[in-house]
Order: sequence, then C-alpha cells, then structure tokens
Amino acid sequence: MSIDERRKREKNTETIIQAAKELIQEKGLDAVTMDEIAKRSELSKGTLYLYFPSRDELVYSINSKGFNLINEKLSEILLSGDTGEKMLRTLFMFGVNFSHDQPLYFEAFRYYELYSDSKDLEEKPIVKECED
Repeated sequence: MSIDERRKREKNTETIIQAAKELIQEKGLDAVTMDEIAKRSELSKGTLYLYFPSRDELVYSINSKGFNLINEKLSEILLSGDTGEKMLRTLFMFGVNFSHDQPLYFEAFRYYELYSDSKDLEEKPIVKECED
C-alpha cells in the first residue's frame, strides 16, 4: 500500500468514525444504522463495509478512541506530581464524571460490555485492542 493510499484510508476511517460519533450523539447508538453512517460520511455502503466489516467493529473502533482518552487522562493524573490523596480524589472524580462528560464513549462502552463476550467477536483484532 502506497503512502497516498494509506493516507486516504486513514482519512476515510476517521471520516467514518466521526460520522458515526455524530449520529450516535444525535440518535443514540441503538438507533444508528450503517446506511446512515455511509450517507453521513459520503461513502457508499459497500465502501463503508471495506473499512468496517460490521457495525460492531465500528463501535469497537470508537471504544478504542475512548479507551485512549481514558489512558491519556489517567497518565496525566498519575504523572501530575500531586500527593497520593489528591491523585485519588482526581481519579475518583474523573470516573464519576466520565459518563456525563463523555456520553458517546460511555454509551459505546455499554454496547461493548453487552456484546464483547460473543464467541464470534473473540478473534477480532479490534476487540483484542479494546481488551488490552
């Protein structure tokens, strides 16, 4: 794959994820369809499925971004140099406020928790990434 092809693929992947995130925020995860995501991202449904073979894999990609956000915040807190007590308070408040501050990721995590034990998903690389 050439550099230009890779850049185009990454751009399309980000466009699809952004379209999915917008639709989830507007309608809720359970109501969003791949047809709507394809339309919002200005791609054909067939092209969408080249990037994300299933709705689950798209949701797990969103989860991966959410997990990265959490990891960045946790690293920031743990490397802050604050006292242990202050770090614990900050970590606690981050956890308490996460569902309010990041409702999209919280809903995607809920979906993940409901379906991640499914046998047909066990071998998917994106599920392994989320688990890691």
